[in-house]
Amino acid sequence: MRLPCMSNDLSTKKEVNDFCSAIQAIFQRAQEICNSDQVISSAEQLEELEQKVGDLTDQLQAIIIEERLQSSLDSEEVRETEADLVANLP
Repeated sequence: MRLPCMSNDLSTKKEVNDFCSAIQAIFQRAQEICNSDQVISSAEQLEELEQKVGDLTDQLQAIIIEERLQSSLDSEEVRETEADLVANLP
C-alpha cells in the first residue's frame, strides 16, 4: 500500500517526498510485524514486540511533528509575522 503524498508546490516537493518516504518505510516495517508468523510464547518476546511497535510509533510521531513544524514555518502567515517583526525592529 502506498500512501497518497502529493504537493503542487514545486519548492516543497523534496520535503514532501522525504516525508512520504519516511512514513512509507515505517508503514512497511509495521506491516512486516503484522504479517509475521512469530508466536509470542514468553514475556521476553512480548516485551520485544512492544519495544518494536513503540519505536515505530515514536518515529512516526517525530516525522509528523517535524513535517507540521516545517509546514508552519513555511506558511504565509509566519512569513507575514516575520516581516512585521523585522519592520518594527528599532
